[in-house]
Amino acid sequence: GSHSLLYNMTVLSRDGFVQSRFFAEGFLDRQTFLHYDHKKGRAEPWGRWAEKLAAETWETESTDLNESSKELRKLLAEILSLQEEKGGLHSLQETVGCNIDEDSHPQGFRLLYFNGELLLSCYPEPHGCTLPQSSARTLAMEMELSKHYQAYVQGELCWRLQSYLESWTGFTERT
Repeated sequence: GSHSLLYNMTVLSRDGFVQSRFFAEGFLDRQTFLHYDHKKGRAEPWGRWAEKLAAETWETESTDLNESSKELRKLLAEILSLQEEKGGLHSLQETVGCNIDEDSHPQGFRLLYFNGELLLSCYPEPHGCTLPQSSARTLAMEMELSKHYQAYVQGELCWRLQSYLESWTGFTERT
């Protein structure tokens, strides 16, 4: 069947200042397996299967999420610098992941939302990245997105999904 691994990550700003708090969850086949504890700066397992994963798995997840946190905060600051109205509460949400369809073909993707509105969507060829908002065009030129990020999403995240599926299948067979 088809499978998916995705991460939802969110950063906030208040009155023009990007907050240090970072929210993240990971989902394997639409079930939560990871929760990011912003106080500890660590990814924590969620559920019995996730608790059985090796310690280095959580080190890798924590490192990647801490890096994503920095990148998203920096990006939110850039977006705010382009906005006329900086006051109030603003959010930047990123969803990245990989889907493996029925024919075992992995497809990575990335979605960015500013205040709930789609800012950027990246899917494998032939779609590539699309920028629905005009202000995003300026931003996209500044971001080192396409090739590097698509390689990460298409490569690392899809590899991770396959690895987690093997571990998850082994766990469910034993229980």
